[in-house]
Amino acid sequence: MSDNPGDGKNPRRARKPQGFFSERQQEQRNAAARGQLEVDLPIRPKDKRAAPDDSQAESSPKKKQKKEATKPKPLDVKAFMDDLKTDYSKRRLKPMPPRPPKQKWRPVKTAITDRAKAPKGWNPREPDLINDDLQSQITRCRERIKENIMPHVYEHKLEELLVGQERDKKMAAEKGLSWPVVRRLEDLQSILEWAQSNAIKDKYKIANNVQNVILAYRSGGLDWCHGFVTYWHNGAQLCAPRPFKWDEFQYLYDEYKGNETGFWVEGIDGPGPSSQQAVIECGTGSRKWAAEMSISLRIPTTGGKPSPRSFEFSFKDDTGADYMVLYENDVNRLRINLQAQGLMYPIPRLLGVLVVTLGDGSKKAMLVRELEVNMWDEHEKQYMADSWDSIPVAVLPGRGTKRLNGPWMRWKFYTATAPDNSNRLWIYDYNPSNPLMRGPKIPTATKAQMDRALPTAHKYESIENHPQFNPDIPSGKSII
Repeated sequence: MSDNPGDGKNPRRARKPQGFFSERQQEQRNAAARGQLEVDLPIRPKDKRAAPDDSQAESSPKKKQKKEATKPKPLDVKAFMDDLKTDYSKRRLKPMPPRPPKQKWRPVKTAITDRAKAPKGWNPREPDLINDDLQSQITRCRERIKENIMPHVYEHKLEELLVGQERDKKMAAEKGLSWPVVRRLEDLQSILEWAQSNAIKDKYKIANNVQNVILAYRSGGLDWCHGFVTYWHNGAQLCAPRPFKWDEFQYLYDEYKGNETGFWVEGIDGPGPSSQQAVIECGTGSRKWAAEMSISLRIPTTGGKPSPRSFEFSFKDDTGADYMVLYENDVNRLRINLQAQGLMYPIPRLLGVLVVTLGDGSKKAMLVRELEVNMWDEHEKQYMADSWDSIPVAVLPGRGTKRLNGPWMRWKFYTATAPDNSNRLWIYDYNPSNPLMRGPKIPTATKAQMDRALPTAHKYESIENHPQFNPDIPSGKSII
């Protein structure tokens, strides 16, 4: 055979690239690999977790029950009580790791304002400085402006830093206190005013605790210890700073009858206001939740008592929320005991009150209660998480529908989006990029989808209104 055309010999057949397999061959190879690893790496369990109600469990075909998740070790009450005076904040002190060296670039005469023309590796970060060291940051900004490399970036940064100098005045008013403590005192004063207002009249019995926490900070008896909490009851501090653990909180709260006498967890939030903003709204789909999603909640119990029934609420996906947010009426819905007419489950435990900065810049005081959370997978008829998680939930007064999901979902599961113009959000209890895991994959968007301008004249609509986004249709076959 010859590679030269016109020499009378049959042309040589083109070789396949090394490692090339047809789609059918590749699928056969993947199936074989799955079979070999199935023992060591189980593929998507199809067994049942808890069903949402008995009627659904009876109507569903019976399947092999999944092995129950390992139950947490019960709290050693004696060891815990003996350990309350241990100050864990003293144990965390470790030598600070060395900071990176200062980034240096040669100054220029003509100002560079186009990032593409900036020196290689240029960036506006200052890794050798502590972010909270205002004076050093201000001095560095002025130095960078003189270097003439992207000076407008540092001019803007300098403006923001100079506004932040207001903290010096606040710290001067609270002599000898650190900036985190000064910020925390601002929030505690707002919480105290809210608790003593005519609308609240201290019905949650927290004013005495908050007053004494303020006094402890100002006297130097208590310091802000990031990552540690103290428990308070009837104005008395029950422990030295220690890591927060749900079983410890639950024991102390129930032991001191927190719902009746008042209880406070200092350090669960702060030192400054929390953030509740950046709501993203989009469509929904089967097995693929989007910015409107359903999350199951229930009231936690302890001491071997049967868990109350859960209830599923609709939430908006809020990527900027520090807490899940719902309403007092939702909590009352969870308290209804369907097995005993006229009786209700106890009010969920109260962790404290937080000051929240809303999207419009206003501030609001919100109760923080303990609830348990999970997500129901309608496609597989089981809960996505093996166990229910206790989480702090911010509770607004009254009734409403604008609930925010908070950070739990992304802390617990894999999430993904694709630029296919549907604005869908996928939530997985496994890694979808693993080729050995069977299940829905993230779609690959076409160039036309990726180039499409963001709609601005209307809101995103439910996926049911757009059949072209049906997950059963191969990606790229149709777009708006």
